[in-house]
Amino acid sequence: MISRVTAATFAGLFAALLLVGAAHSQGQQQVVKNASVQFSTGDEGKDNTTAFTVTVANAGGKLLERVFDDRRKAQPGTISTFWLNRTRAETADRLKGSHITITILPKGEERWTINDARLKVNFMTGPSRSWHWGPFTLQSSAGKPASVEFVLEDDGL
Repeated sequence: MISRVTAATFAGLFAALLLVGAAHSQGQQQVVKNASVQFSTGDEGKDNTTAFTVTVANAGGKLLERVFDDRRKAQPGTISTFWLNRTRAETADRLKGSHITITILPKGEERWTINDARLKVNFMTGPSRSWHWGPFTLQSSAGKPASVEFVLEDDGL
């Protein structure tokens, strides 16, 4: 009789713990951990004289950003991945409507063709989310910055 009560008690306790754990994880919001941006370049890449910045911001301000110096190249016809720094913790639901801005800061003339750009945001818990855009071209002359901006719609992959 004792072994039956013990087994039943154990089974009930185990089921209760599973329910509490599931309820806790459903109530827990995903918080941005880090992110990367990946560029698939066209016939013109980024040379080693142009710096660029990638910023993700929402109404509360910047949440991811990185300024890449002019030493990093993105060769034509290649895929290059660049990691972004988290500047502020934000939840997944606050990403909707955020903007990603890609800016080149050339020293002279620059034309950078992107066939596909992908932003992948990783969270402290749960699956990552991705968005992509392209093709587009960033073109500048006389050393003036050139930017392109996209909105993070709710249809992240």
